[in-house]
This record gives sequence, C-alpha cells and structure tokens, in this order.
Amino acid sequence: MSDAIAQVAALSPDSVSVDLAEVAFAGSALPNFLARLVGVVPQVLAVRVCRPRLMHRSVLDASGMAQILMISSPSVRAHASL
Repeated sequence: MSDAIAQVAALSPDSVSVDLAEVAFAGSALPNFLARLVGVVPQVLAVRVCRPRLMHRSVLDASGMAQILMISSPSVRAHASL
C-alpha cells in the first residue's frame, strides 16, 4: 500500500478514487490507508470511495473517515486503478 501512496503523490492527480468493490475484508488497514492517501493529495481534492459495502461503511463511520471522504453509491464505478 505504501507503493500506491507514493505513486499517487508523484502523479499530482486531479482526482482520486478508490474502488472497494473487490475488497473482501476491511479492518483498521482501510481507514489507515485512506488517511495516508488524503494526506498526500492536495487539500482542494477530495478522495472518493466507490462501491463500498456495508462493512466498509461501518469501518469508515467508526474511524471518522466517512466525514473526510466523498463516498459514492455502490453503483458508481471507478475510472482507473493503480
């Protein structure tokens, strides 16, 4: 995951989306990864989480990350992945 964070930081993207559709488990690593991701993108960009399952939402709500991220409905697809 550190490599993915470094790639995003190096790219200076104009948008960042994380597709959770194929993520089978969401423990503390998920909010930690997303917090690190939020930390490397410019403040004017929102990190969008796409297609979260109920378990993802629960972890994001419990960690407070749901207030920081833009969370799309489960039907929205991400355009690119790392």
